[in-house]
Amino acid sequence: MVIYAVIIMVALTGFVSLGVDYGRYELCHTQLHTAAMAAARAGAGTLPYGSSVANSTALTTASQNTVDGQSVVNGSAFTVTVQFLQWTSKTNFTVLTPANYSMANAIKVTISYTVPLTFGQIIGISPKPAVQSSVAEFNAVTTTATVGANSNLWLSGEPTGTTASQPDPNFAGQGVNSDHKWQYDIAGPVGGTAADGEPYESPVQVGINVIPGSVITLTNVSGMSSNDGLTAPNHTADGSTAGGVQIQDDLASGGTSEHGIADVQTPIDSLNAVFLNNNVPDGTAAPTPLNFSTQASRDYTSITPQLKQPFYVGTGETSGGQQQEIVVPAGATRMFLGNMDGWEWSNNVGSFSVTITQYSVSTVQ
Repeated sequence: MVIYAVIIMVALTGFVSLGVDYGRYELCHTQLHTAAMAAARAGAGTLPYGSSVANSTALTTASQNTVDGQSVVNGSAFTVTVQFLQWTSKTNFTVLTPANYSMANAIKVTISYTVPLTFGQIIGISPKPAVQSSVAEFNAVTTTATVGANSNLWLSGEPTGTTASQPDPNFAGQGVNSDHKWQYDIAGPVGGTAADGEPYESPVQVGINVIPGSVITLTNVSGMSSNDGLTAPNHTADGSTAGGVQIQDDLASGGTSEHGIADVQTPIDSLNAVFLNNNVPDGTAAPTPLNFSTQASRDYTSITPQLKQPFYVGTGETSGGQQQEIVVPAGATRMFLGNMDGWEWSNNVGSFSVTITQYSVSTVQ
């Protein structure tokens, strides 16, 4: 009986090892993967700032994760390795040497940890190392756009033929007043005209499939606009700021919204933007309007607007020349650019040229 009991206890200990120690190993394996993925994504996101920053960011992010109740700090119970890659696909990539780190567009983080065994050692099973890795790629997509001064942001996402809510108070009938030919702005393909000759005032949709959480910058912004058809274009994308700022909002919004898109206060003739999803915006309530009536509010370094919440972009830089960053909100699929006016975009003249770049990080392995 004693012999049988010993044999059974050994067998039961083995089963306990499989249940407890294997479960612990699998949990550590999952935690290691989470830490490696977070570190790779964080490091890849800082690649434009150089390999030293990217390496430091990856290691710091790894240390903010825990595995088996311990912080993942390189050189303690863990080994954290950061590699710089020139990545094309899972079957086509190059691990770079330090001399070529500047060519990297991806980072691989590998984390190893030897998982202690509570019961396994009793029956002679050695501690088992767990290793997990992840690769994150840094992506930059660039496009250009020409934004006409007659681009009405509150017609974003609207079907052809949709009219703006605010009539031109100076409208006197087509042909009577050459500067106020049409009573309502009208949505339609950019560059096209309605049956009566009115130019469509829909804003320009940026030619990028926007990715929520990605960062967008506007650079090389040039051109001039005027909200008065009798005046030559005389304002940059920052709007009417010289000699006193003329702040304007969308009068049709009434301080709240038009076509489901929130109001906003920005300098007249300035360049502005809004994010939408794939739906026509009228179907849901608009968010709270933003206010960019002060230089301080326009000098943001980073902004995360909500869907259907117009915001000021100007020349894409602060008044001190610092590049501004726009974080794409959750659910966004489209970005539109338009000029600021209160009503009657139809007689605005001029245009802006702009380069739009979207920076994103994707986990590729």
